Amino acid sequence: MGLFDSMFEIGEVGDRVRLTTCLDPRCDLPAGSTGVIELIDDLGTRYIRWDNGAMRGLRAAAGDRWEVVAASFADDGARPERP
Repeated sequence: MGLFDSMFEIGEVGDRVRLTTCLDPRCDLPAGSTGVIELIDDLGTRYIRWDNGAMRGLRAAAGDRWEVVAASFADDGARPERP
């Protein structure tokens, strides 16, 4: 299974992710940066709190790429709900 084969791979709130590519020229995060998805908006933008303290949104539709490195599950095994 490759990147973005399913919604699970794109990530949900609480999932830990690793940046592969960000096409925004203002993005100063290097590939390999890690963080946690804190919010998903109606357009599907994943807002990630990066380990360096920055908060940046990524969109697969805009060409940004990342991978889920650790999924976050509720105690009952269910995915956390989107806010």
